[in-house]
Amino acid sequence: MRLLLVCAVAFAAFAAAEDSPLDFQLSDYFEVTKNDHHEVEARGDNSLEGTVERYIKGHDFAFKLPLVGSVVTLTGRNMDEGEVDVKVRFNSGSQVEARKKSKLKKIFVPIFIFILIKAMVMIPLALGILAIKTWNALQLSFVSFVVALALGVWQLCKKVSGDSVHPHIVAHSPWEVDKIAARGFNEEAQKMAYAAYAPTL
Repeated sequence: MRLLLVCAVAFAAFAAAEDSPLDFQLSDYFEVTKNDHHEVEARGDNSLEGTVERYIKGHDFAFKLPLVGSVVTLTGRNMDEGEVDVKVRFNSGSQVEARKKSKLKKIFVPIFIFILIKAMVMIPLALGILAIKTWNALQLSFVSFVVALALGVWQLCKKVSGDSVHPHIVAHSPWEVDKIAARGFNEEAQKMAYAAYAPTL
């Protein structure tokens, strides 16, 4: 790990040119950022050690620990006094997640409360309407049952009373039949009725 760190710093020091980007990321776990350290350069100090030292003083190196979720930052601003600052930030992801969760709570809690209050009002109202409809349906079914029962009893009584009545017999007296028959055989009347239609010879 030490060799990797030294190689990365040396590579970064050689790659640091005037027109190169100040901040870059070598992998998901290693990041180099420019800090606010300004040093007056000596004109004759162009050695490898001087270049690496200036680069380390002017940049911060951040290592992300994948299993723990913490970030270790190395800052070499005070290398002249023989100091290197090490900052450890524990669980930076959980703070971001906590902020996101609190923001989601601020958004969704009022919506949830509105839906809950609406449900508290609408459910009893719906149950009341359902009870009224059920009561009306029970009344209608009772009335239709009573009407059907009354019609059934009436039809039964009508049939029973109709079975005991003697049938009505229609009979004619003999003289009426003779009159009807005599009307059919009256030739004089027939001749007189159709005389106007008879052809003349």
